Amino acid sequence: MTLGDKLSKLRKENNYTQEQLADVLGVSRQAISKWESNITYPETDKLVRMCKLFHCTTDYLLLDEDEMDTDEEQNISEYHAALTNQIFIESPLTKNLVSCFKVTASPVLLPTKKQPKYLLLGVDKVTVLGEHTTQLGWYENEDDIQREISEITSAIRDGKSSYTLKYNVEVDTKNIDVVMKKTLDNDKHIKFPKILIGVLTLIAVIIVFYFGGSIIETFYNIGRTLGNAIGDLFWK
Repeated sequence: MTLGDKLSKLRKENNYTQEQLADVLGVSRQAISKWESNITYPETDKLVRMCKLFHCTTDYLLLDEDEMDTDEEQNISEYHAALTNQIFIESPLTKNLVSCFKVTASPVLLPTKKQPKYLLLGVDKVTVLGEHTTQLGWYENEDDIQREISEITSAIRDGKSSYTLKYNVEVDTKNIDVVMKKTLDNDKHIKFPKILIGVLTLIAVIIVFYFGGSIIETFYNIGRTLGNAIGDLFWK
């Protein structure tokens, strides 16, 4: 691939027309056309500006394909393709739209039964320190987050401008640990019967304590009466 081919490819991947790129660089549209046709070559300062604009290296632009590592060229191409396919994701964690060109799953270290097992991260830009991520949503299991990633990836490839998370779980972040809200609701349902049983047991203890022998004698007399009645019915 020639220098002109690479410039044309990068320009189109970054959604620039020849006129727009010419305005950014301060040259004529004809100059851009000649560069891409390999009739003339850009000056050094224009090469440097285009490298910054397209986030590539001068080696990528100037070296022939056989002088470059194939994997490196593929990674650069995929990176620029990703940057042109941004999507806005509606996140319940940030309460707004997050612009991303890639999403990734991050497992939670040793989660409890009440905690989600995965966190979805959105990559919004790349800095000298690496990819910059934003938390998008929490997920109960691997299947849910993989389905979410698959649908987001399809939405990006289809050129959709926005996507709303579908398979994430609601979480409570008031405490130090992130806990799924549905487990808190389940705890409430479990606690209520336990409290009711405890109250009934306490009432029974109080009744027996205050009325003691008379209560026991009453139940004994009722049981004996029922026993006699049943015996008379079957063995008379």
